[in-house]
Amino acid sequence: MQPAPPTTFFLERSSRVHRRQLRRLRIFIATQCCNVAWPLAGSITLAVLGSGASGWILSAAAVPALGLAVQQLRVYSVHKAMRNLRLIFSPQGVGYESDVGAFHAPWSAVRRMRINSWAGRHYLSVRVPYWSGPIGAFGMFGELVLPLKDIGVAHEEIRNAVNYLSNGTVVVR
Repeated sequence: MQPAPPTTFFLERSSRVHRRQLRRLRIFIATQCCNVAWPLAGSITLAVLGSGASGWILSAAAVPALGLAVQQLRVYSVHKAMRNLRLIFSPQGVGYESDVGAFHAPWSAVRRMRINSWAGRHYLSVRVPYWSGPIGAFGMFGELVLPLKDIGVAHEEIRNAVNYLSNGTVVVR
């Protein structure tokens, strides 16, 4: 006789992975700030030298980079709040805990759960529109992305656990 499967399944992110993600975001934000600073410096130089039209063109080139930097600052603040992240699957639904608190959603609210790979690394992404907590800041596009490298759980175990705990209503792709 096989033992009954557990009724709760946890995935935890190590503090080392958390620090690495924050460092990558800081590098990206600094790069975008440089992409804003160089065109603005060039436009100011051209304005001082008397070529005003060229300065406006360079200033306009800095606007998309500034928007991307502001967006990434928002993402950085959410990542910073997600220290000691723990993803929880239970028969009631899916949830996450971090230093900020615990936030849960029923299985019916899960829009997508997928194991993605990018640059040789695998990630579990869970999309729940209007999830509460730090991820709720993104509204309908809130998605929890958890790297699977240091978790120590096979992809098939995650798929089976989610399928079992959600009674087949959620499928990990």
